[in-house]
Amino acid sequence: MTVGMGIFLLLAFLAANLPFMSKKVFFVISTKKKYFLFELLEWICYYFLMGILGYVLEKQTNGTAHSQDIVFYVVTLSLFIVFAFPGFVLRYFWSSKQSVRKSSTDLSIEP
Repeated sequence: MTVGMGIFLLLAFLAANLPFMSKKVFFVISTKKKYFLFELLEWICYYFLMGILGYVLEKQTNGTAHSQDIVFYVVTLSLFIVFAFPGFVLRYFWSSKQSVRKSSTDLSIEP
């Protein structure tokens, strides 16, 4: 694996987690609450942007881009899903666990 491939995979990892890191849609549009549908659409857009970037980089380095089958796209989508797992966990599981801890410490037991 070359350094360029490593940088591309790191960039893909960051792109897969971007929708879960901000409460704004595409870091620009403010909403009262960022629903999961917005995050999913944003995540899909980042997947296609990374695909386009990969295509451009392959064409630039090799002179041509190889044609791909459906298997290639299923594997890259699966990899992007795995890359998004840490951001999803931090957004939906870790943050809700932290809020439960805060609310449970605020309870006072009266005799």
